[in-house]
Amino acid sequence: MHSQNSIVDSCKIDGLIVSAYDSDLKIQLTSTFTRDVLPANRAHIPTGEMARSLPHGIKVNDEHYEMPSTFNGSDPTLPNNKAQAIQRFNHLRKRLRNDARYRNGYLREEILMLRSLGSEGPFEANDSVKARNNTMKWKYSLYKLDPFLDQDGIIRVGGRIRRADLSSDMKHLIILPKNSHITELIMPYFHEQSFHQGRGITTNTIRSHGYRIIGCSSAVSNPFSKCVTCRKLRSQTQVQKMADLPVDRLETVPPFTYCGVDLFGPWLIKEGRKELRFLCTCLSPRSIHIETANALDTSSFINALRRLVSIRGPVRHLRCDQGTYFIGAEGEFNHAMSEFDFDRSVNIYWNKTVILTI
Repeated sequence: MHSQNSIVDSCKIDGLIVSAYDSDLKIQLTSTFTRDVLPANRAHIPTGEMARSLPHGIKVNDEHYEMPSTFNGSDPTLPNNKAQAIQRFNHLRKRLRNDARYRNGYLREEILMLRSLGSEGPFEANDSVKARNNTMKWKYSLYKLDPFLDQDGIIRVGGRIRRADLSSDMKHLIILPKNSHITELIMPYFHEQSFHQGRGITTNTIRSHGYRIIGCSSAVSNPFSKCVTCRKLRSQTQVQKMADLPVDRLETVPPFTYCGVDLFGPWLIKEGRKELRFLCTCLSPRSIHIETANALDTSSFINALRRLVSIRGPVRHLRCDQGTYFIGAEGEFNHAMSEFDFDRSVNIYWNKTVILTI
């Protein structure tokens, strides 16, 4: 095939038969050619007037849908009709959904598909269902559902609500086997429709749309294990790696040789005044010692420290955090820190044997 600008490889096809989408009419076309790209010259592309002038042409539909062209990148003179073609395609899809012939055909295919599930392997008790449970064994999972075959040959859930003022799909759910291919397609769809919620919400969504799956609780867990979104949202929380312990936490020494200190409170006691507590934690064995502190000043801290030493023995190293009781930020804590003398607290101890670390 030759054009004005280039030569396009093609092959000849004879005896090509096409049919309309809404009728049984078939048309045998004349000899045609296949090509990988469109002709460089737009004049070589058949138009609607040229097609209607052909002897084999016949009116099938009043509308014309141009497919998206992917060749405008090599030749800017070719049309870029992707957006228009997609818009027309969506319009055609909406029109088909509203077409009664399309809906009826869709329902017929669905009925045939669901009927085939009851006549094949997953339901071994199908013959018993036809007999309305007269011979069905209690071991079958269908036994408790009181199943029956409707006029379309679909197995549905029975029960005592046949006279309820509800639709048949709401009263009698369609029973689906657990391991069928259709069930494997339904599960991920309703899992996304429920916005990746839990197992119970997904199960209720499936039943609200008229389906009852045998062993649904275990079958619903399959989409959760394969869903990337659920695996991210339900993944195990990562734990931050802790730093190495200091030497004073690992050395074998008598209790309270290395201590941690903190203050907590205040509380209002019966006298209506505030009191603090002096909390001392041993850094080797996990034990604590609590003393009373009257105020956030040096005197109270030294007195509490003296009581600790008199009971627990000498303290070699004393650690405290950088909390508001020791560092202070504003208000009462700033005023307390201005009166707190760390040097005096250390010097009051024998021969400066206590090392205070903040």
